[in-house]
Amino acid sequence: DLPVIHRFFGGFLAPDVRNKVAAIGNEILGHVYTFFKGQLTVALVLTVLYIVGLNIIGLPLASAVGTITGLLGVVPYLGTTVGIILSLIITLVTEPSLGHFFWVFAIFGINNILDSVYITPRFVGKSMGIHPLGVMLALIIGGQLLGLTGLILAIPSAAALRVLVKTLFVEIEKQEGEEDQEV
Repeated sequence: DLPVIHRFFGGFLAPDVRNKVAAIGNEILGHVYTFFKGQLTVALVLTVLYIVGLNIIGLPLASAVGTITGLLGVVPYLGTTVGIILSLIITLVTEPSLGHFFWVFAIFGINNILDSVYITPRFVGKSMGIHPLGVMLALIIGGQLLGLTGLILAIPSAAALRVLVKTLFVEIEKQEGEEDQEV
């Protein structure tokens, strides 16, 4: 139904405006696709890191816990929360030592730091043309404004805002260029 909706609303716009809106929409959609591709890459990288880390500390079922944790990492905080809970339950049942609990938290802490500082900004932000600092700011603002939903929508929204601002500046420069030629 999306093409029908586009035609319906596009019918209200002049052809040149309709083409500009379509171009902007396609560029934003391209960034959203890039975001989800980046998120999947991050999830796969985190999956490998969790599997390796949890295997190093000798957690039983490390591959299963690492896979669940990494793949659920697509939703901010969900993967880490589920992974810590599963790891602590397995540790409690198999080797309830204080040292083992420490290593479980260490693996999750190290992976979270790597994800926050390096992995997500590089794979998601760089592929979308957003500076890593911009990615972190978008996540902070999105999380503060809308909580979990804001964290999920923060980077695609930042990319959409970037496209709109860029388009606005191009239009302003075009208008100024036309005014200079008239004078």
